Amino acid sequence: MKPSLLTRLTIPKDSNTLRISACRILPDGIENQTSLVDIEKNEIIQTITLSHYCDGVASDGETLVVSSTGSQSTRVNLNNMSHTILEGMGGVGCISLFHVNIYGIIPLENKVCCFKSTGEPLWSFTHQDIDSPVGMTVDMNGFIYIASYENNSIVVISTNGKTCKTIISEADGIKYPYGIDINRETGMMIVSSKIKGDRNTDYGTVFVYRI
Repeated sequence: MKPSLLTRLTIPKDSNTLRISACRILPDGIENQTSLVDIEKNEIIQTITLSHYCDGVASDGETLVVSSTGSQSTRVNLNNMSHTILEGMGGVGCISLFHVNIYGIIPLENKVCCFKSTGEPLWSFTHQDIDSPVGMTVDMNGFIYIASYENNSIVVISTNGKTCKTIISEADGIKYPYGIDINRETGMMIVSSKIKGDRNTDYGTVFVYRI
């Protein structure tokens, strides 16, 4: 499995202090979705108060999960805005939802984890190819994509958390990848990265791939 590079988006020189630390592919339009922010009106619709700070956030339209590298994370029912503390997800940074499970990374342990919707751990995975994982996403088949910051690579983990494979490396032009996201309907993947060899800007490029 080797993604094909579609294009690369580069920050203009007059904005080279801008840091791209997260990526998200937005669809053309979704009906019957629960929104917290109206992007077009630049208006906050709903404010959610949590008992912890936020390191990662993911939603499937019905549920919102907010993770924290502290001791706990929170699941929010977007229909009635009720909160459930997920005690088993302490230390989790970036997260993604797929079917009924929650996937997350624990950066300090170089670990990728899968949890039930209740926060109960299902499996965890570590590998020498995953060093300082900072970004993650899950594709339409349940494969987990990790932005391995120190290894300058994108690593894919199998759906059962048993094996992994590096699919993009520094040889492909990425350096210190940080944010990553996949549109599960179109198979488009975006990765924020530092321009190879350029030490004056951080995360100045976004690579766009087809997987």
